[in-house]
Amino acid sequence: MGFISNLLNIEGSEFKSITKPTAIKDFIGENDNLKVLEVLLSKLNNDEKKELVNKEIRAMKRGLQGEKTVDFELKNCILPFLYLHDIRIEYDGLVSQIDYLLITKKYICVIETKQLLGDVNINSDGEFIRVYKNKNGYENKEGMLSPIEQNKKHVNLIRKVLKEVFECDNVPLRSLVIMANPKAIIRKKYAPEEIQNQIIRAEKLGNYIENLENELRKTVFKEEMAFKIADYFKEKHTPINIDYEAKFGITEEDFSKEASINIVEKSICEVSEVDFNDIKNVEKSSKKKIDETVELSESDSQLAEKLKLYRNEKAKEEGYNALKYHYVFSGSTINNLVENKPKTTEQLFNIKGLGEVKINKYGNDILKIIEEYVANADKKIDDESNTKWELEMRNQLKKFRIEIAKKERIKPFMIFKDEQIDELIKVKPRTKDQLLGVKGFGEIKVDKYGEGILNVFNIDILY
Repeated sequence: MGFISNLLNIEGSEFKSITKPTAIKDFIGENDNLKVLEVLLSKLNNDEKKELVNKEIRAMKRGLQGEKTVDFELKNCILPFLYLHDIRIEYDGLVSQIDYLLITKKYICVIETKQLLGDVNINSDGEFIRVYKNKNGYENKEGMLSPIEQNKKHVNLIRKVLKEVFECDNVPLRSLVIMANPKAIIRKKYAPEEIQNQIIRAEKLGNYIENLENELRKTVFKEEMAFKIADYFKEKHTPINIDYEAKFGITEEDFSKEASINIVEKSICEVSEVDFNDIKNVEKSSKKKIDETVELSESDSQLAEKLKLYRNEKAKEEGYNALKYHYVFSGSTINNLVENKPKTTEQLFNIKGLGEVKINKYGNDILKIIEEYVANADKKIDDESNTKWELEMRNQLKKFRIEIAKKERIKPFMIFKDEQIDELIKVKPRTKDQLLGVKGFGEIKVDKYGEGILNVFNIDILY
């Protein structure tokens, strides 16, 4: 047997030098990108750009808080294993940003951490819907990219590395999504069982690890091999530094006066090292971003944001930094998609910036995002129209009832009660025969009031 084979499939093997969870790449409460953002924020003078940077800082800190929670749970497990925090792996054209990689003697677990604001609903199709309250206290719902699908890609990369680098393809791999916000409510009872089993709260992590240890009988790693795999991923970690000035379209005018002076001085010192063609390209890029900005309705802005989010996720998966997200497709292409809302692959070919290669790669996803958006928008319009129509009908029927009650000098409820108004709105009668089918309306009442009631329902009310 070969050297690697001797380190695999060892029945009854135990980790010897480690007796508890051991971090090969430990959790750190901040990262370089966060430091860059905080320095950038301190220099900005433009309130709009400040808010964009602040929003990014808050999101990053929330993410770090979720990862800190998971780190606490890992450190308090009773079983020995190795783990790595925050590794970005590039391998054979694939890229994965993994929150935690857990290596035990029996399996490897890829962990995706989510510290979401609000609650999460997962439907029978496995789609994730985030539910949260806006500043006015109203409940909002919006779709989000599935962390299950996201983590599946990470698992596939790890599987590929294990097979091609370590010559082992019999290692059990588990995908786990941890919801780290203790206040969030996770509604997953309608989700497919496969998805339910991959989502847990942070406080359940210890139980999950112990149960999986008992469930899997076969030991696949000696301690030495576990360390080799962990060290490999630590060495292959390739952090990415994001150009936030480019991402948020920040120019020299957005900085405070003092910061601008420092930037000019730095530019003068470094001018000999600068390629002036690069400067021109950046200027063109900035101008292009301004030119691409268009006014969208609030509803269309939501669709644009969904497409942008999808574009950015794909760019990250493919290893592009923030300055190159437009390599997937540009902002003007997003605006074109929002304006035309294509329904078929053929219609996608009419969108500027989408050729055959990009349509083959992203087309189905784009069409699905647009289809879901249009369906939800239509349903919202229908619901609002129905609500307005019902309210108008109720007001008209009450007005009619009061007028007749005054003429007959009787109480309005003696004409017809509120419960009967509800029934009328349900039935929407257009003839006397239909009116006779409404509970509480006999021949006498229909003869007396039928024509007036039908006149109410025959009014054309357009919404």
